Amino acid sequence: MKDEIERKTGKTTEQLYEEREKRVRDAIEVKEPDRIPLMIHANTSSYTGIPNSAAYYDPIGWKRAIRQITLDFEPDMCNAGLPTSGAALEALDVKNRLWPGGPIPPDYEYQFIEGEFMKEDEYDIFLSDPSDFMIRYYLPRMYGAFKPLSELPPLGLLFQGFEGITPMFASPEFIQLARSLSRAGRETE
Repeated sequence: MKDEIERKTGKTTEQLYEEREKRVRDAIEVKEPDRIPLMIHANTSSYTGIPNSAAYYDPIGWKRAIRQITLDFEPDMCNAGLPTSGAALEALDVKNRLWPGGPIPPDYEYQFIEGEFMKEDEYDIFLSDPSDFMIRYYLPRMYGAFKPLSELPPLGLLFQGFEGITPMFASPEFIQLARSLSRAGRETE
């Protein structure tokens, strides 16, 4: 592929990279670039025929499709979309997103689901200890697999020692959480 690019342009890939990098940096720094930088958000499915679900369930196919778009359009910047492992999202029981090939059909677009992930009466909890709020309230609402975290005592109490709450981690709910995290980690890797 590198040889093909160099033959087509008469420049090395390193030269092309430096040109594009300079063009984008000049635009960011409000200097006049040699031309307006090009960034493309091509509809991968329409252009290559690969379903949108490939971003979540076929990473090799998705990478090939993105590579084809990049080679065909030669953008200065590239956006690979929001790909991640669909199986990892499933393992974590994601509550704030829908993705192609998962909860929605393979040809649909990725979607956000709005929700009240922070309740009106929880601002004081958040402001007094944001980490505690994230672990015990926010994550269990965003990810169904994290529901057992809502049973943890306030994290500030752990200064007295962690061993007092370790039996909680032997419960079936926490064992399932560990399995879900392990699965999500393997799938994402």
